[in-house]
Amino acid sequence: MNQRGNKLGVLLPGSLEDIRFRGYFGLSAEVALEAWEMMEELDCLPPSPRLQHYLWALAFMRLYPANDKALSSALGGSDAKTIRKYIWPMIQSIFDLEAAVVSLPLNFSRLTPLSPSFPDYI
Repeated sequence: MNQRGNKLGVLLPGSLEDIRFRGYFGLSAEVALEAWEMMEELDCLPPSPRLQHYLWALAFMRLYPANDKALSSALGGSDAKTIRKYIWPMIQSIFDLEAAVVSLPLNFSRLTPLSPSFPDYI
């Protein structure tokens, strides 16, 4: 139990654990888990995937360390070459979810920036 009497390990939206997870990885644990499960379902995970490598990839994309020393210290002191070996295939797996997650309106391809119906927010 934590100080508020909540069970530890339960990532309720807005809980201290959720805020920390979001701060370090850039998304909620719920969304991270859902993406992992989607990668499993769509069979787009790299060979022998490990959750640690997935979390490394998320942290790398959030922090984008400037050099090898910063990369190593940000991701637990592991060798930068080892980290890169595992994060890039995992980042590719996340990118492969695009077709399943991102959808555009059917008529979106016919719109141009000069079209009167082109949305202002793009």
